[in-house]
Amino acid sequence: MGVIRRRGTARKTIIVAVACTAAAVGVLPRADAQQASDVPANQAPPPRLVLNFGTRLNHESNYKLTIPARAVTTFDTTLGLHFNSTTHIQRLSFSLSALGRLSSDGAVAESGLHEPAARLSYSRETKDARLKIDGSYMRRPTSQSIGYTTLPDGSLSPQPIVSSGTVSTASARLGFETGLRAPVGFGLNLEGYNRLYSGTTDPNAYDVRTRSANAVLKLHPSKVVEYDLGLIWSREHDTNALLTRRRSSGAYVGVSRALSPVLSLSGQLGYQRSETDFVATGTSQISKGAYGNLSLTRDTRTGSQGVTYTAARDSIGLRNTLSLDAKTTLRDGAQLSARIGAAARPGHAAQLVGKLRYDGKLPDAKYAVSIDRRVGLNANDVDVAELHVGASYTHSINALSNLALSLDWARVGSAGYGSYPTTKRQTVEVVYSHELAKGWNLNAGVQHRRQESSAGTARSNGAFLSIGRSFTLLP
Repeated sequence: MGVIRRRGTARKTIIVAVACTAAAVGVLPRADAQQASDVPANQAPPPRLVLNFGTRLNHESNYKLTIPARAVTTFDTTLGLHFNSTTHIQRLSFSLSALGRLSSDGAVAESGLHEPAARLSYSRETKDARLKIDGSYMRRPTSQSIGYTTLPDGSLSPQPIVSSGTVSTASARLGFETGLRAPVGFGLNLEGYNRLYSGTTDPNAYDVRTRSANAVLKLHPSKVVEYDLGLIWSREHDTNALLTRRRSSGAYVGVSRALSPVLSLSGQLGYQRSETDFVATGTSQISKGAYGNLSLTRDTRTGSQGVTYTAARDSIGLRNTLSLDAKTTLRDGAQLSARIGAAARPGHAAQLVGKLRYDGKLPDAKYAVSIDRRVGLNANDVDVAELHVGASYTHSINALSNLALSLDWARVGSAGYGSYPTTKRQTVEVVYSHELAKGWNLNAGVQHRRQESSAGTARSNGAFLSIGRSFTLLP
């Protein structure tokens, strides 16, 4: 029943997103209860440890997309360590990586250690219980970020397009569920998320810290019906101009029922109270009331179809969203998915939301086209809209080489509720890849970037050459 969790459109609906779904505690349909134990005890693969090494020479005419432009040449060396172990009841994986850089202009791109990243995932499942732990950390230049950040609960947080500085993200999640096959089950989910900026003075780039908890009691009176009773809690601190602090709590009930082998209906109804303090101005506001969703899904021979209505509550009130969903596999093997809908607040014009994606194949190539529009509320109580258009084409020259072309265009601006500066960014990239030998790969490419904002238009042309190697240390 993860309808609202997948449809959440802003960080400030994180409470609704967590509250409105049993999936927030990692709950899977009962039919999937044996998924983590699909590996027979006598067929578990040995642990695998891989070391990745890569070097990259890169030149850009305007590395940070600033006005005026400043060119820089960098030489990067990347190391990554990846471990994975799977048995019939548990899975463990972790990865570590970092980048060492030499730069021709330290004021533009500083030499030293950059982009450290770490990720840990552990899951264990028995016949009647499931435990999952996830954690991650990453620091990277803000110039690599466009539009939205996906929070741990699956909701979307509007993220400004910023040219300078770095952004660090860290997340942790603990999910526990028991009673997988019993008439009564229980689930608990704890989550934390930080997004911290440094080296930038852009007022739209503010730090975000969220904490949330969700407890749910699950009732299975039959194989085709499931009831959920849940409690939620959340806290959020933002270092925006208003120094926003939010507190939220609530409760919900949900039901999911299989109407036929191919048709299912799910719905949820909850009550939420949110208190928001604006420390900088000494003001506060309270938002409270009901929220919910209703979804009807039909499986087809080649995919699925569905309709969803969502009433999501954030700190300024309700946002109603009605959307149609469809996924299908075409005769030639191409994949087509579409979600088209409208989102509106009472008394305000509706906003078009949705996503359309097509993945196709040719005898010696593959390609994809997508368009995506999202709307969310930021910490300054402004609705922000992102429109993103992307296209990619990869041509296989031979068994060892291919040529790839990608185009991306993004626009972030106001969605009608409040004012927000409009920023546009375009990226065009052409990359040639060749396998030099087993485990050795070469990539060479050119890139053009362009950013339009109230400060003017910034452009950058770049070229790079990289060589990478993977070493299998285990088994």
